[in-house]
Amino acid sequence: MADAHGADPRDLAGSACRALVVGTGHHTRGAHLADLPSALHTAGALADALTSACGMPAEHVRLVTDPPSAADILGPLEEAIAQSHGGALVFCFVGHGLLGPAGKLYLATAATVPRKAAALQPGSAAAIAFRPRTRLLAAQTPGRLLVWDTTDPDHPRTVAEHTTGDQTAYSLAFSPDGTALAAGTEHGRLRLWDMTDPHRPRPAYDAAVTARDTAVASVAFTRDGRHLLTGNGNTENHTSGHAEIRLFDVTDPARPRLRDTATTDTVMAVAAHPRRDLAVATGTAGTITWWRIEDGRRLRPIQPEQKSSYPSIWGVVGFDAGIPSLAFRPDGAVLAGADSGDTSPRMLLRKVGQKESALYDSLSELGDRPAGEPVQAVAYSPDGTTIAAGDMGGSVRLWPERPLAPAVPGAISDTDPGTKAVSPDGRYLLTEATTDEDTPLHRVWDLTDPASPRLAFTLPQEWEARYFLPDRKTPVLVSHWWKNGSSEHLFRFWEFTAGRPRHGRDIPFTATDAVTAVAADGRLFAVGAAGSRRLELWDVEDVHHPVRRSVIDAFTDLQHHQPWFLDDHTLFTTESHADRRDLRLWDLTDPRHPRKAGSIPWGADGGGAGYLGPQHVLIVDSPGETLQLWNVRDRDDPVKGRRLHATSMGYYPVARGRLATVLRDGTILFWDISDVDHPRRSETLRLDHAVRSMTVTPDGRHVVTGMSVDGQLFSATEEFRIWATEPDGRWRTPAETSLTGVSDMQVLPGDNSRMAVVGRVDDDRWTFLLGLDSDRIYHDLCRAHPVSVPATQWKTLFPHLAYRPSCD
Repeated sequence: MADAHGADPRDLAGSACRALVVGTGHHTRGAHLADLPSALHTAGALADALTSACGMPAEHVRLVTDPPSAADILGPLEEAIAQSHGGALVFCFVGHGLLGPAGKLYLATAATVPRKAAALQPGSAAAIAFRPRTRLLAAQTPGRLLVWDTTDPDHPRTVAEHTTGDQTAYSLAFSPDGTALAAGTEHGRLRLWDMTDPHRPRPAYDAAVTARDTAVASVAFTRDGRHLLTGNGNTENHTSGHAEIRLFDVTDPARPRLRDTATTDTVMAVAAHPRRDLAVATGTAGTITWWRIEDGRRLRPIQPEQKSSYPSIWGVVGFDAGIPSLAFRPDGAVLAGADSGDTSPRMLLRKVGQKESALYDSLSELGDRPAGEPVQAVAYSPDGTTIAAGDMGGSVRLWPERPLAPAVPGAISDTDPGTKAVSPDGRYLLTEATTDEDTPLHRVWDLTDPASPRLAFTLPQEWEARYFLPDRKTPVLVSHWWKNGSSEHLFRFWEFTAGRPRHGRDIPFTATDAVTAVAADGRLFAVGAAGSRRLELWDVEDVHHPVRRSVIDAFTDLQHHQPWFLDDHTLFTTESHADRRDLRLWDLTDPRHPRKAGSIPWGADGGGAGYLGPQHVLIVDSPGETLQLWNVRDRDDPVKGRRLHATSMGYYPVARGRLATVLRDGTILFWDISDVDHPRRSETLRLDHAVRSMTVTPDGRHVVTGMSVDGQLFSATEEFRIWATEPDGRWRTPAETSLTGVSDMQVLPGDNSRMAVVGRVDDDRWTFLLGLDSDRIYHDLCRAHPVSVPATQWKTLFPHLAYRPSCD
């Protein structure tokens, strides 16, 4: 409910109260959103309830069902706002919501895919522009200004026509509030229109602002609407020597005042940032220049971080072409440019960061989008979710500004050993990214609907997400606060109840470096200072009121083994002697009185350790790339077993008492180690690449392996393969699925049908949520992306699948 005028929203029977109820239950054929017939019934029931239960007169309640577009909602909403002056306004929407840039929510209407409508006939070449927040389209031709109402795209209506001079128009732009219209034409003329009443456009200004032998090739209003940028190239005989950018004060459109003129080598297009006082111009050969607009009076050049005698270039477009059109995404985070070159037709994209000195940085380039013919014009939709590129062949390509599959920005968070970045129920996922200021950004995503992940929580500044407590029915996130140079640490537990995080009392700790460990059931939390003999044990059964139960006198050794739990009540620490480092077991059955149990001699001298819980088998790294097996069923008296050889690339538990050891040549040896005195090799599998990681899904039906790429054992990216398993645990060959060029992959808990895959899109890290079942990937893509994924991008994202249109 929205109370627009200060009235009591509970009093809805008043004559000035209005309600608008919108329900979108059906979408046009080919849409990527599923129909929701129940939405129409719910919307109707809401409208009836406002009348029957709240006392609103029926004529004050308007029901709109299956609106074709946002304009079909905006019109009735503006009417309701006007009629509710002095009363309350109620607005309800039932249907799908779409998450756009910066986390903004947009309402889904019936038409979610483009379709061909009526053709407009301006009579000759025209520059066109839509009036903001309306369906009014203006066109400036040699001799006429035309305005169409395209609310019904099949039957557009001409609502205004005005004769003008016969100059060719090269660009057209509305002010942000839609009350002014600027046209750049040949012979250096600038034309301004008063569009306060778009049905009666009124000429305000028409005069030459540059030399007659050059054209005003591009115009753009600044974000405040009171200033206008114009751009013109060199004069035909090049007597001026430079292209020019002009800044006009158009507070009074009838008397524009020139505030400043800047020069550059070449200008084909200009644009003003929608949220900052920045101007940009592009020209031939991909040149790009930035200015800061100071006080609406000066254009101050922004210099690249590394000065050069050569102009800054955006992409490689060739000297016979350039960038004739620019468009900022509405949030200002991305700039799109048209590449008019004919060797590789495309649309260019670049990131617009907060650091002005990095605006020219080649690292800001986000790649391109292919086109069939040289691109002449680019434009973003008002909500920033779609970008259009028009080419010389007459085609317009629409690109959704979202990943080609369900995804969230950032990479899966790194966690402590034995912990995970996904909650035990698989509902929440932790990601980490960086802002434009290079500050860490830790976020929690709700994966209840993996096809439409939702931002659930962003951690406060200076807090990092560590991991989720294991085996908790209600997800609990562990977060950590610490500043460089400080020895003060805070640990905070966030419990996600009904989807909302709530935290309790923080756990303070003082140390240069702090390390943590958590019990298998998530009830005990240990925190210690690296290099010291102090390890605090906290009871976090009630995460809102953690209780310190005891302090263990045990050494915390980050170089070899940090403390870790074997199970709910057994903790491992290191213990140094004159000639060796042991692993010490602690019995925490009574956490108030930790009891020192048995030890593993030389256990901390190796590189690590693993544990098979059901068999109570401890696996300890030993010298010579071997593994020492121990039976720790009796924690007071561990029993030493046999030693395994051939483990140069590590080892991985693979369920049912089986262990896999891997070699650099891609060989995997499978061992039955349920009897530590008589380990038995069960089978051998030889692969074409060395295995760097191995994870068994919780149900044991699949195994995910991370493979080295091109022999690079420790490269930043891997190839991940998914293997189905037989009931006895043996792997089926060949692998079911393979993904390359990704840096991380995790199988989500729950029904084990989904995986989180980290890859790069336009140089940014994204975490994609895909099905383990290859056939489901095609279905997911069609839901997430209404236009079939192009073959070139398909190969980048899904090299393991044969290409086919995802929505055929």
